[in-house]
Amino acid sequence: MVALALVGAFAWSPACARRRAPRPPPAPVLSVVEARVDVVLGRRLVIPVTVQGGLSPRRPVPVRLDDGRTLEARLAWLSVGPEPEAEPNSWVDPAGRWASVWADADRRPEGAGGWLLIVDLPLDSVGQGLYLGTTRVPLNWLPDPALLTDPASGRELPWPRPIADLGESPHLLRLAQPERTSPVRRWRYRLLTRGLQPRPAPALTGGEPAPAETDEFADPVIEAVARQVESRWQVALAWLWIADADLAERVRQRLAGAVRYGERVVAPAWTIDQPALDALLLDLLDPRLRAHERRERALAWLSSLPTAVAWVIDDAGLRDAGRVTGVGQVGVANLSDRAALAWVGVGMSAELTSIPAGAAGELPVLMPRSDDGGDPGAKGPLRVVAHVGPWSGPCAVALRPIEAAPPGLRLGPLLADWTMRTWMGGVAPPEPSADWAGLGLLQKSGDGSWTLFLEFRGPARTEPEGARVWLGPRERPVAVFRVSSTGLATEEVGRGSTEGVQVSREPDRWTVRLTIPAGTIEPDGIVRIGLERTDGRGVRSAWPRPMLPWQVEPGRVAVDLSAWVGLPAVGGTR
Repeated sequence: MVALALVGAFAWSPACARRRAPRPPPAPVLSVVEARVDVVLGRRLVIPVTVQGGLSPRRPVPVRLDDGRTLEARLAWLSVGPEPEAEPNSWVDPAGRWASVWADADRRPEGAGGWLLIVDLPLDSVGQGLYLGTTRVPLNWLPDPALLTDPASGRELPWPRPIADLGESPHLLRLAQPERTSPVRRWRYRLLTRGLQPRPAPALTGGEPAPAETDEFADPVIEAVARQVESRWQVALAWLWIADADLAERVRQRLAGAVRYGERVVAPAWTIDQPALDALLLDLLDPRLRAHERRERALAWLSSLPTAVAWVIDDAGLRDAGRVTGVGQVGVANLSDRAALAWVGVGMSAELTSIPAGAAGELPVLMPRSDDGGDPGAKGPLRVVAHVGPWSGPCAVALRPIEAAPPGLRLGPLLADWTMRTWMGGVAPPEPSADWAGLGLLQKSGDGSWTLFLEFRGPARTEPEGARVWLGPRERPVAVFRVSSTGLATEEVGRGSTEGVQVSREPDRWTVRLTIPAGTIEPDGIVRIGLERTDGRGVRSAWPRPMLPWQVEPGRVAVDLSAWVGLPAVGGTR
């Protein structure tokens, strides 16, 4: 009996009790981020969600249909961070570096991000909603855009490109490349290059999957995001075309439009207001709206967009005949779908210029006469108003010479090139950080010559830098000096003499000392100056005005050297 008692006590002791498997953590609680979930028939569904609670690879995400069927669904983390290899002077916003990992990964990629729920919906689930746990998510079911037809003729819908002849626009395609490599913006690149032509979903046609396209993403999550955004825009534009074909074409022109600069350059010029784009897409896909209501929403969106852009190219690159003031140049771009008259309002008179739809031009700005409403005796830039048809925008042009006075005239700061975002927004590009700043100082030397001192900050470990000093009228410079942080100096325009150029290098900056050639100074003491720099990162900046990425030379300001008065000597005598 004792032996049996010992055996029983040993068998039931806590140390030898059979251990139970740990319980898996409770299922995470998912909440949908978007106000409405659109799903295109035959396409994979990607739903941005927030996640509360723990995630366990052993516990699937609970997703089921209204009819009770359970679906396979996976959570993925999608992130986007800075793109180190992005083009330094990118006209459109860089695409960013996109990455994704499934929920069971050991670590998340760097960059801002969020959770996505990936679900493949069976074709016979049309009209149903999804349950995420105990929460029902209604779905807005959209048709396969490739199967939509013109109700009047029964024919397939046309998918024209906004710009018909892209063969003559390699510059446009190069500038638009970042759109191609962003999953949330690839739809625009495809709209630009092929009209956003859809391909039928293999699940609906019973055919083999179409061959992969050259711009598809290798990451399946990133590609699913790109395809869903693209499919929604395809349905939206198709429904709008059915409602009003002409209006749909106007919308396409603003979604992926461009502006022609002269004969060689065609540059993207599409809207960059993402909240407004999101609202337009939601409206066009709203199941409660009828055709005429979609038309009204599209018209309202078009009317909210600016129809033109104006910016100052040059302040005083040319001399106004018989006057001290210079001739400035204001650039204007016509973003509308029809030609418009453009002019710069200065005093009571203005020169009218016709600007074709989707084109840019330059308008001269001259100082008005006293009897023409101007005030030649005033100080500072001349404030003018640029007009393109009914659109107007203010500009300030420094036509009056800037007086050089002791201890020296400060030139700068240099500003980075225009981007499409800053250019269309009418906001000057930001100044470089202190680590990459560029400044100049113009001083009169004791021998009566004029010396330009330049300081460009930047670490010595970067690639060699270069800068140019432009002297004389715009497009007809008298002298152009090119200097390098390595110490090399050449005169690209002029007599080829660099005797008055000295370059020195320090750990965090490099400096230039340049003697202004006497031949670049006009008889009344006016010298016209423009500066340009390409730093070790490949970023270009200029003064006095930002430059467009394809612009060859900077604008100029006129500096009045005759205004210099020497400092008084000790005792009050000169």
